[in-house]
Amino acid sequence: MRIGKYEQLCELASGGMGTVYVARQVGDVGFSRLVVLKLLHAHLKTEAQFRNMIRDEAALASQIRHPNVVPVLDVVEQDDEICLVLEYVPSVPLSVLIRAAVDNGEVIQPVIASRVLSDVLGGLHAAHELSDLSGKPLQVVHRDISPQNVLVGADGCARLIDFGIAKAAVRYARTKSGDLKGKISFLSPEQLQRKEVDRRADIFAAGAVLYETLSGKPLFEGADEGSILLQILMGKSKSLAALGLSAEVDALILHATEKAREQRFATARDFEEALTKVIVPASTHEVAATVERLCGELIRERRNLIRTRVDDVERRDALAPTNANEPKVRRSLRAPIAAGAVVALLAGGTFATRGQWSAKRTESPSVVTALPDPLPHGVVSSAPVLSVPTSEPAPTSAPSSPSIASAPAAIRLRPPASAHAPKSEHPSRGGLKENPWEKDKDKR
Repeated sequence: MRIGKYEQLCELASGGMGTVYVARQVGDVGFSRLVVLKLLHAHLKTEAQFRNMIRDEAALASQIRHPNVVPVLDVVEQDDEICLVLEYVPSVPLSVLIRAAVDNGEVIQPVIASRVLSDVLGGLHAAHELSDLSGKPLQVVHRDISPQNVLVGADGCARLIDFGIAKAAVRYARTKSGDLKGKISFLSPEQLQRKEVDRRADIFAAGAVLYETLSGKPLFEGADEGSILLQILMGKSKSLAALGLSAEVDALILHATEKAREQRFATARDFEEALTKVIVPASTHEVAATVERLCGELIRERRNLIRTRVDDVERRDALAPTNANEPKVRRSLRAPIAAGAVVALLAGGTFATRGQWSAKRTESPSVVTALPDPLPHGVVSSAPVLSVPTSEPAPTSAPSSPSIASAPAAIRLRPPASAHAPKSEHPSRGGLKENPWEKDKDKR
């Protein structure tokens, strides 16, 4: 299936709002690169109000220009389809990195956590400070900061995803039913109480993310949703003393997650400056080494799966005639794929990835709240390439497309329904028996 200049390659995830695909963007003179497409489900595509909100919020999110924020590149409407186009980033979600560490009998090192959260807070501050051309603040609030919405890159840089999309989903859900499931452990008291939110709601969530990154466990957890909700509303926090961390770290998290927002850090920059003083952050090279050690095999498997699909489509295109009166010619539209990971990209934080990942820790349950349940999506980076068609003739008939090896149990990437390639099982490797994103599916 093709939408505008974007052709779907593989399905990554499907959830409450729609489906996420890896796609190839094609242009003139053989230009080609990989992108991520987020397509809405049919029942949402017909909702004019929701389509308008997606347009507005995506336009707002596209204005955020910061190295620690994954931008919305395009919004495409074709017939009754509306889809968001996002940039690829070679990465894994922070939630996957945390689980990989826990499964390995360890936790993320404090200096690594400090670097990751420092990046997150830098991106947050840039978004919070966004103004229009007249200098009027746009009051951007993410509303959905969680480990699933933080991508930790193979380059050691952490990036935020899904600015604006969550807000549109929340507004739509309130209009339709007044309810929306979200991850309660990262929701501020004002969000749970359905009050208006500002940047300090994001600061609260960032504090909870910092705690989980350092400890491997949610800041707020309990036997059921009600007990967790009470902990948040009563302002009860946990200590990290058992991990050998200083009282200053506890005080930092407590300050960020105060029940009264007036008592939290005023800005994400204030939080970042305090954090880097208490825990000197690691370099991006050290973060990259941690990603490689804990998730390198998963990244390479995903890269190879996407490359297989690109090769298959390239073979098809090399044999496709430009029209009925012209012979078939070989054409090279291949986009080189940089080493990286394709991880399920959350569109609006509402998608669930296929497969499962075994985790040792208890997940924070979801509850009916005013915020959508996010889904991470990491991606494979690609550089644009120019190629000149050759005059070498191609066979008179196209061979059938080779089978596309599906992912091991750790992840399954499927071609779109229109693809003709049959599926075959891909042997599991490296002990990754389950998809790292499915673990969070039930709570969304």
